[in-house]
Amino acid sequence: MSDVNEIETRRIAESFRPSFRPLLMTVLANALLAALLLGVPYVRGRAIASSERPAFARLARCLLGGEPSDAPGLGLPKGEREHFADQVLFAKRDWPLSCRSNLQALMPPDAIFLWPSVKEAGADLRAVLRLLDTELAALHRKRLQSLATIPARPLLALSKVQAALTLMAQATGLETGIDNEALRFASQPILAVPARLPLFAAQDATLDLSMEAGVLDALSLDGRGVSWLHMDSGQVDHERVKRGGLVRAVLRAGTEPYLVFATPRARCQERKDRCAGRATGIAAYDKGAHALPAPFWLQGHPAARPDRAMQVSSDGQVTLLALGDGGQGLVLRRFHIDTHSAAVADAAPIEPAQSWPVTEASGVLDALLLPGEPMQVAYAEQDGEEIKAELVAPGTETAPVTLPGLKGVNPFVVACGSGAARFLGVGSDSGLRLFRSDGTAGVSELGMLEARIETPLHPDNPALDRLRLLCTEDALRVFLLDADATLSVSVCDAKRGCVAKRKLAARVAAFSLTSTDNVALVAFSGVAPAREIRILRLDARGQALGPALPAAACWEPASGMCGVPKLLRDGPRVLLTARDGGDLLAIESNDAGQHFTTLSGLQMGRALDPSMHDPLEQHRIRKGLH
Repeated sequence: MSDVNEIETRRIAESFRPSFRPLLMTVLANALLAALLLGVPYVRGRAIASSERPAFARLARCLLGGEPSDAPGLGLPKGEREHFADQVLFAKRDWPLSCRSNLQALMPPDAIFLWPSVKEAGADLRAVLRLLDTELAALHRKRLQSLATIPARPLLALSKVQAALTLMAQATGLETGIDNEALRFASQPILAVPARLPLFAAQDATLDLSMEAGVLDALSLDGRGVSWLHMDSGQVDHERVKRGGLVRAVLRAGTEPYLVFATPRARCQERKDRCAGRATGIAAYDKGAHALPAPFWLQGHPAARPDRAMQVSSDGQVTLLALGDGGQGLVLRRFHIDTHSAAVADAAPIEPAQSWPVTEASGVLDALLLPGEPMQVAYAEQDGEEIKAELVAPGTETAPVTLPGLKGVNPFVVACGSGAARFLGVGSDSGLRLFRSDGTAGVSELGMLEARIETPLHPDNPALDRLRLLCTEDALRVFLLDADATLSVSVCDAKRGCVAKRKLAARVAAFSLTSTDNVALVAFSGVAPAREIRILRLDARGQALGPALPAAACWEPASGMCGVPKLLRDGPRVLLTARDGGDLLAIESNDAGQHFTTLSGLQMGRALDPSMHDPLEQHRIRKGLH
């Protein structure tokens, strides 16, 4: 009996001893649950993130062009903006909607069983991908409407996709190689990449440019200062000085800039004598002095915009078409100044070395000092409903030539010269009558162009003139931007007269001209918001040698090669410039405008890189800290 009790006692005692098997089972069960709840989301998140990089590379190649990279990351190579602009302008009709399949492949699943950080990164990625899809759809609609400006919003949306993918890579621990480029560009972009030169002038400033033997010189006037930019052998120098209230214009003796000081036009319009009794100042711009030069003051006030009423030579000879006494009539005066000495402050105005009366007519509304020798002056006056005009050769025995008049109001005169030939236009709001003058040999009429002409000559800024002449010794090409914002050309010569106007472009805001060989180059910008600059090449008969094409990208919002263009010719080299904020953008062509490229020879360490990736680096360059 005692044995039974002992066995029972031992059994009861052993039941109170701990058993490791249930504890081990519990630990194993919890470990398996932890692996399931933590490991599977971790592995799944890494699998999703690792598939995103190749998908992003395919999307980037579709949007930007280019070729696959060996080890694609999330970076984009330099030049992605220009290649995107190429795609916008020149890709197939179904682009960018053809990239939607690549975009959908990049869309992460809306899964529940993921780490919270990965799930949040996936939600952010889906949101920015939907944003990018919306921007691509809007871009497609704009392309169907003949889009010209390049919207920057798709690129901004793509950068947000990069940011979201970066957060997902960080959340999953897949950061190795994240900075590698997703693609590479095997060729240069079709559109030229403008060089950005630091001008530091207001966007609407008056800009005077000169280029000779590869040396670019720019002088700009805005409401507060005078900005100077000089580029020689790739080196860029610039300065800005405070502008005085009387600085009105820039003239050049060859490439040397001179500042013109005169009473503002608005103030002269309030005076009965139109400032005829006021003096005109002129001074060579003193580069590097960091201050305005003291001007030589001349007796007389310009009878027209200074670039139309004044000429200056490198030996200090200044010719001024001035208003007559009391603002009546015109007088031509010639002065001699010593450009090698400083002007004396508060000195009396210099008297003219020579002076010739032009006319005593009281109704002169526009006048022009023709370029070249012998000196000739053309002026126009209003006589009732008719415009009367004369061509005068002061200082010679040649009698004034009365030019055939025309109907209308708001008379104006324009001219250009080539060799011994000079071409002259007398116009009104209803048309333009054209003439040819061979010095003192006489004047012959070429023809009459009928058009609605509105403000052909800007009162202050020559770059905004709406009528320009381009001439050779044998022919004249007349470019007119009429009241309907239509740009047209008409060719005139002594044999055929003037042919009918040929329309070049509609909705034009501003244009610039130059010629090389027998090709005329026209750069024009559209009316806002389509402010892109396009290049058109014309033959000697004014016929287009191809469609008008952009030479560089104009971005939306407005930046890049937009707005008022300026063409310069330096031998076979043609320069196209435009303003972008406080800077000057420039590209060049060496094949008569067929192709434009980045400005050659420029040392970008001194100028600004067009890339917008490194604002701090650009700030350092501007401040000279590079």
